[in-house]
Amino acid sequence: RRRGKFAASVDVPYDRSGMSRWLFATSLATACIFAAPEVRAERDLHERQPTAWTVSHLVASGALLGVAAGFQFLAPDDLQPNFRGGLWFERDVDRNFSRLSAGVSDFTLAANVVLPPIVLATAAPATSVENALVIYTETNAVTLAVTLATKFAVRRARPYVPNPDPETAKAERESGADRAFSFFSGHAAVSFTSTTSGGYLLYALGAPEEGRAIYWASAMSLSAFTSHLRIRAGMHYPSDVLVGAVVGTGLGFLVPALHGVPFEMTGAEGAALGGGLVFGACMALLMPTETADEFARHPISIAPTSGGAVLSWGREWD
Repeated sequence: RRRGKFAASVDVPYDRSGMSRWLFATSLATACIFAAPEVRAERDLHERQPTAWTVSHLVASGALLGVAAGFQFLAPDDLQPNFRGGLWFERDVDRNFSRLSAGVSDFTLAANVVLPPIVLATAAPATSVENALVIYTETNAVTLAVTLATKFAVRRARPYVPNPDPETAKAERESGADRAFSFFSGHAAVSFTSTTSGGYLLYALGAPEEGRAIYWASAMSLSAFTSHLRIRAGMHYPSDVLVGAVVGTGLGFLVPALHGVPFEMTGAEGAALGGGLVFGACMALLMPTETADEFARHPISIAPTSGGAVLSWGREWD
């Protein structure tokens, strides 16, 4: 698979029935581990959990990540979409394409995944954080497995696929099976899972309300920003991002709840969450959709005025 300037190819014999059996067996084994009463988490994350609990849930996370990797990397490069085009309210998204927005969204996704563990690590002693990170890892693994399985089953073409622009057509040829993995957005799902599960566990670890409100505002802004950029990049339709956000949020709350971890949200936290969503989406609207070369031709400038200075950015609008 090609990645940036580097390219490598591996011939993997593809057998759909064999792949399906492997994924089903792995999923079944993971479900058995996850449901076993003796490995369920206890309500108090501050208590040291049995080694069997930690190992079992890390194994479950690894199995789920293996399922996700199977759908992503074992799919043949000539896999074709089952569906093309947007819904009636998504017509203006067809043929979107921006490497700049796609690259920035990859970076902010990584930041979204790393932020909660960093915050959790500052909120409680090492033992409590270790228990929380086991659940956090498992939650994201569940989301990845569900997301990739859905992508493989639905196979909706990404918005940029019909774009006749030479640069876009080249990207489409290099993307392989990924061209058919529009529904639903993995970036949105993982971003919102990371944010919600992190906030959930932050409450369980006893972080103060003010700190939790700051977390919800900043992490939710990052999630909304990342998700909206995927639309501007031409990687997803709005419905892909919306479903991904809903699924990610649901799993971010569901998996910790299945572990019996307590949770409450105050009004201040809810307001911070909503404000973060709006702020992140608005910031994404300011992101240019041009490539880096085109963006460089419209530089940012600062001009002094009698009252201070004016920040301006040149851009032509249709």
